[in-house]
Amino acid sequence: MKIFKYFALITLLTFAFSTAALASGNDPERADEWFMRERMKSPAPRNKKSLEDYIKEGQERLDAREKAEGAAKKQAKEDEKTRKKAAKVIPRYIMLFADDNFIYWLDTEALRWRPMPYSALEDMLDCWVKMEDISADKEYTYPEKYYMEHLYLRPAKNQVMFLSELEVTGRPENNIKERPYKPSYWEELVPGSVEEEIYKGTLKVLKTLEKKKRVKPSDKEDKYDFLEDTLHIYL
Repeated sequence: MKIFKYFALITLLTFAFSTAALASGNDPERADEWFMRERMKSPAPRNKKSLEDYIKEGQERLDAREKAEGAAKKQAKEDEKTRKKAAKVIPRYIMLFADDNFIYWLDTEALRWRPMPYSALEDMLDCWVKMEDISADKEYTYPEKYYMEHLYLRPAKNQVMFLSELEVTGRPENNIKERPYKPSYWEELVPGSVEEEIYKGTLKVLKTLEKKKRVKPSDKEDKYDFLEDTLHIYL
């Protein structure tokens, strides 16, 4: 039985070598090349990954995820910072109120405290109000026509002084005529009037502007309150 197996193995090897010799032109060296080519045709065994390789890949993925999350958080902070910065920007014109005919806009760049003439302990608020015509029968013009009012406000007495009203088309001119300051021009506020709405709206905006240091606060209000509340001296 063993002799038969050996004989079969020898026959198989002889057949293989003879086939290789025929394919290579009976050249033993070319037969070796044929065996090499046949060996290279077979797929190479895959290298098995070690535990360290899996740990390394997992760590790389974790690092990439943390990097992406960090970049997203940084971008979110930058966006929030930009949003807050934009919110701090105060426009020049802030809407006070509107009625059937006009929208009243306060010029925040022109708003300021001024020393009151003939009074060393009181300041008055100098303000300009832009009135945008929204009435149904307004005439179309280009540039657009609007109105401006110049007023003094007296918070210590809840009074208002009207100085001038301009009709403007395009840009206002600087050669305006206003009535001079006179103590007798101070008017008491009429409840529900346009002047009262301007007065209340301006003082409300003023608090925000002073808080954001856009308008320097008056240093005379406390002194005036001290005279009235403590010493009962009314100017």
